Amino acid sequence: MLVLEAHLIRRFFSVHEYCRDYPGFAKLVFNDCVPEGRARWGKFLSRDGKFLSPEKLVRRFYELIQNVVTRSPQPRRISNVKQHGPAVTLTIDGNIDLDLVLSVEVLEWPSCAKGWGSSNRAWPTRSDVEQIKMKEPKFYLVAKPCPDKKAARTDSHLYWRISFSEAEKTLLKSASSDKKYYRITKAILQAKKSSLYPLTSFHLKNLFLHRRSEHPRAKHDDNNLGESVVRFFQCLIHRLERDSLRHFFVSRQSLLSDMSEAERKEVAWRLRQYLNELVQNPRAFLEKLHFY
Repeated sequence: MLVLEAHLIRRFFSVHEYCRDYPGFAKLVFNDCVPEGRARWGKFLSRDGKFLSPEKLVRRFYELIQNVVTRSPQPRRISNVKQHGPAVTLTIDGNIDLDLVLSVEVLEWPSCAKGWGSSNRAWPTRSDVEQIKMKEPKFYLVAKPCPDKKAARTDSHLYWRISFSEAEKTLLKSASSDKKYYRITKAILQAKKSSLYPLTSFHLKNLFLHRRSEHPRAKHDDNNLGESVVRFFQCLIHRLERDSLRHFFVSRQSLLSDMSEAERKEVAWRLRQYLNELVQNPRAFLEKLHFY
């Protein structure tokens, strides 16, 4: 993430969440009373001048990165620069993709996740929740499109998606014992991402957090690593088939709402095929993914 820090932006914009209709999304409302605010931000505002446009800001972000790459003393190392959703992706040395994501920092805990962590579960611990929600409250806004299922609305392009990356980082640190099988599942997805689209690593991360919360005492070590990977993919297939994967922090937000039923079933079918290959001959399957 490349962050527009809170002190640089809160004078000019206020965050308005839409927890009822669009949980997990917000708009940045322009404060027209600040001197020179419109001169500084005018070109990045919506047509009516009321909101900060994620599209316009990311387009400018992309142009700036292109300019930097063009002037770089080693331009040949970067073979491609492209905009992919909220990210600008640099292809380095022909085979390394680096995603740069422009984000806006907000120093508070979002209303849409107010109830997160209130249940008495063994993980995350009360200390984890307190640290995240009270001691260091923070979230980010990224220019991820809002799925607009209401035909009457035409302003979905003005919404910013709420990112919990700071909270996720804290939780993943406390789940270090489970990371090995999670990294393996991510690597398999990365190797097969073109055939599993629109499934992303974001879906896997949320499923991992859910499973860690639901089974906090489960052991995932080298002795049962393969079994842990298989169970994780079985759970993912189950959730895809039943359209039942929710955002870990925003329970009202379905993470599969962007997928059609046909897409969910196709991805689930492909995952089942890959899982069968993995179970029948693990070494051959992983060799094809260049794990060895």
